[in-house]
Amino acid sequence: MKFLQKLGQLTIKFLIFSRAKVKSRSQVIFDTSLFWLSIGALIFSLGLSVQAATLSINGNVKYQTIDGFGVNANSLSWDNGELKPAIDMLTDEMGSSLWRVVFDMEDWESVNDDSNPANFNWTYYNSLYSNSKFQNLWGTLGYLNQKGITSGITLSFMGRVPNWMSSSGNGNNIATNYEDEWVEMITSLVYYAKNTAHVSFSMLDPINEPDWNGYEGPQVGSAQYTRLLNNISQKLNSLGLSDIKFLGPNTASIDTGINTYMPQMMNDSAVMLKVDHFGFHNYEGTASNASQAIKSSAYPNHNFYMTEISTPAQIFSIMNQGTSGVHIWDGYDSVYNHAILMGYG
Repeated sequence: MKFLQKLGQLTIKFLIFSRAKVKSRSQVIFDTSLFWLSIGALIFSLGLSVQAATLSINGNVKYQTIDGFGVNANSLSWDNGELKPAIDMLTDEMGSSLWRVVFDMEDWESVNDDSNPANFNWTYYNSLYSNSKFQNLWGTLGYLNQKGITSGITLSFMGRVPNWMSSSGNGNNIATNYEDEWVEMITSLVYYAKNTAHVSFSMLDPINEPDWNGYEGPQVGSAQYTRLLNNISQKLNSLGLSDIKFLGPNTASIDTGINTYMPQMMNDSAVMLKVDHFGFHNYEGTASNASQAIKSSAYPNHNFYMTEISTPAQIFSIMNQGTSGVHIWDGYDSVYNHAILMGYG
């Protein structure tokens, strides 16, 4: 005990002395090295023996798994490739492996392609998905694929739906009698992305913050949200796109997501076959009780991502609360149409 006390006193004195004369980073490195040499010499001079600790690992025991870290990325900023340097920095220098690629807004089918939601009017959709706005989406996704990022990409739709799809007439909800038309719109884009644009992504987030104000995404309750996911799942399977999984519900209120939307999703086995990860938003550094709620559910092996947090400083706190993936909001300065509608400029 006396040795440890003496060692502590010497350490403190040494650090105070070193800090007083530090003038450059190189000197910090030199002084730190000298410090450890001094500690080694002290141990040697006292004739102490040091034994290596034995570490045993049980590979059958699995704790928290981290899938990666990343950002939200507004595809509208692609602008004929001007976004490349930002993507390069985020992938090559910062190691961003998870990408929530945003298409804003969810109102692209401004006029119904036809009156039959079971039929894709490809003359209409091919023209729509080849316009300049969608070239930004294909360009962003294609460049990420070139960088070797495929399975870590979530395609996320934000903002209001077409006015004609909503009962309010302003796009802030999805009318029940137009749910099949909404499913057709979403799945037509996914099919075109995979088979015509030839871009790769593994996850789909079809509605952003369904519990919120109708601007971030259409207001959709937990029962309707789950029903819509079920319908998308069936449609994707029929199109040969069963490999596309869900990341959701991505609610604005994490407590609402955990206590209302997630249990509703868990009541639908077909939806749960498609859920790759649960997703939530929080800008205060908390994951609430998401980890415990999942582990105590009928799907304890599922995990969750925090798909919107505000600062990198929150990552360690969020990790300690059991998340498997983190997306910071957002990757770079950009303008969102749904934010303009809310008066944010």
